Amino acid sequence: MSTDPKATPPDNQAPPAEVRAKKRSCLIGLLLGLLMAALFLGLIYYFFYSRYLYRSEVAQINPGSLQTANIDALKSEVDRYRGLLSGNVCAVPAEPRGPFAAPLTEPDQDTASPDKAAPAEGASAGSPPDDKRTENSDSLLDDIEKATVLVLALGDEAISMGTGFFIGPNLILTNRHVIEIAKAGGPIMVTNKSLGHIEKAELVSVTRPDTIRDYAVLKTNISPSNQPKTLKFSREAKRADRVSAWGYPGLLTKGDPKMDALMEGDFNSVPELVYAEGVISVIQEHGSLPLINHTAEISQGNSGGPLINQDGQVIGINTLIRVDDESNRQVNIAFGVRDVIQFLTESSIRLE
Repeated sequence: MSTDPKATPPDNQAPPAEVRAKKRSCLIGLLLGLLMAALFLGLIYYFFYSRYLYRSEVAQINPGSLQTANIDALKSEVDRYRGLLSGNVCAVPAEPRGPFAAPLTEPDQDTASPDKAAPAEGASAGSPPDDKRTENSDSLLDDIEKATVLVLALGDEAISMGTGFFIGPNLILTNRHVIEIAKAGGPIMVTNKSLGHIEKAELVSVTRPDTIRDYAVLKTNISPSNQPKTLKFSREAKRADRVSAWGYPGLLTKGDPKMDALMEGDFNSVPELVYAEGVISVIQEHGSLPLINHTAEISQGNSGGPLINQDGQVIGINTLIRVDDESNRQVNIAFGVRDVIQFLTESSIRLE
């Protein structure tokens, strides 16, 4: 056998330089393939999976899920809502829109019927309601505004914002998920226009996190001379009843200059209370818990706020929303008063 170093190697044996070149080409191809696969998976995550996660979070808790196209319309609506708070809700022309406006009546079928009172002399059929009813409605609106509070719970790195309302002297009802960020001992604060400043609150009672029930009771230390109004409960609620939701939805409250001032340290600045109206669509019984599905618009920040009937009584506590991804529809849900009263009884909290 020849040992000449210049001898030609067999056909099936490549020179070392060619072997290294082939290995380098294979390695580069493998790296490019992995890079393209990672890019492809990243695009899938960005356009599909990450959006699915966001929408899932929206449906389970209650962040605002409205589209950007609706924001301008909502901004114009809030001006009308504020007008209802300060104006005569019973004298709105055409269809009554306020939560305590006189209910619509059937057209007169027999104008000579003895049980139908004739209009007073000088009055017309379209005259505004009498002053007494107007005063009653304004008083109810004023009581709701004084009883409903903005709730701020401070965690280590975040602030949770929600709504609550007074149910007794120095006692506020809200949702557990509004204040649980402060469960490690962080401060909880409440305020509204009636208080005019921040008040500290402490947690008195709360539902367990492993149940669907979502309630918390806070206690303040407000002097008796400055006690806010309290809202009364009503167990009576049925489909098609007109209702109103009151609170501090982030979609609107975060755009309030007074909220900006509050976040910047002006503790005497209080954002405007927001009102929305609707009707009960259906009441679904989940064991002993009635879920009131209604059309009064709520979003993140409304949690813990009252759902109120036309008599100014609380029939539920706004707690969550559900979002249908296919139709982009939102269902607003309040937990019925019957279960709230049961929780208060279990917590040895007695209402007047």
